[in-house]
Amino acid sequence: MVKESADELLNSDTSETATSESAKKFPHTTTHLGRVETKDGTTTLFNAQFNQTYHSTTGAYEEAMEKYVRPAKIKKGDTVLDYCFGLGYNTLAAIELAGGMEAGLSIVALENDSKMLFMLGTIKFANSKQQEIYRLLIQPILGAMSQDKTDFHFSVGTNKVRVIVGDAREKLPLFLRTSTRRFDAILFDPFSPKECPQLWTEVVFAECFAALKSVSDGGGVLTTYSCAGNVRRAMTTAGFVVSDGPSVGRRAPSTIARKI
Repeated sequence: MVKESADELLNSDTSETATSESAKKFPHTTTHLGRVETKDGTTTLFNAQFNQTYHSTTGAYEEAMEKYVRPAKIKKGDTVLDYCFGLGYNTLAAIELAGGMEAGLSIVALENDSKMLFMLGTIKFANSKQQEIYRLLIQPILGAMSQDKTDFHFSVGTNKVRVIVGDAREKLPLFLRTSTRRFDAILFDPFSPKECPQLWTEVVFAECFAALKSVSDGGGVLTTYSCAGNVRRAMTTAGFVVSDGPSVGRRAPSTIARKI
């Protein structure tokens, strides 16, 4: 894993070393140095405690759209699990790709870091359409967090969003026991396998496999940035059919795991 120091990151507009594998969220607590502009004009945050950004500096929103949402082929009316919501870019990209305010998506977002959610108000988009959707997405979250809520629902146009705060290893199995809803797509975006190995296990991927729609209902797809061999082996053992996803911001591919 390659890291950028604070000085290198904040003083350079050419560095591409902060790959998405070194740019994911930590659970429980975060210490933020500040906002970092990426090459596609969107913003990520820098984590001073771990000396890492949360997204690729080649393009934070580009990573969400091109590495997660497009490969998942999210379309109007789909059900989506955003596994490790973070700054919400994957959910925003899914809504935008599927049709914006009229997309009719049903999204469940899991996020362990409540302090991260309080940072969402610092994120701004130059694109007015993206900014408006993002504002409608984060305002209910900020309001719920100010009331210490850990499981709440709201709408963004015709899109229905449920945010569940807590350890995904506990929250997803509970969801599967208490809901009949299954997903067309899972956007799987924890911190890197090196820093957060507990979220990249066969057990976790078996839960994700169970969370996707049954094969008779068309199955589903999981997209993620990591192409590590142990990650793909865990996916395969859990039942997924694994293939390369697009390379975005680096030479190595991402991963597409299908339930077929």
